[in-house]
Amino acid sequence: MSTLWGAFGEIYIDDVKEGDLLKWHEWQIINKKLTKIINYGVYIRKSKEYYGAREIMYAYLVCAKTGDEIKILAVRLKKAETN
Repeated sequence: MSTLWGAFGEIYIDDVKEGDLLKWHEWQIINKKLTKIINYGVYIRKSKEYYGAREIMYAYLVCAKTGDEIKILAVRLKKAETN
């Protein structure tokens, strides 16, 4: 089922190409303080999945910290600035 606007999050990774460096952040409590952790990964591919009647866009990345392939919700991603 395709929607008029496309998959949720698709516009966030429309211009991303394989090999691009992306970043996202997480919030963690470290030493009783809320800390923003910035993560980086290299883009591999995108994937649409259905939840209910809505298409959701995910990106698969190689995590810079672990080297593992991970799946991240597209709306969480931004292109990382490189020189």
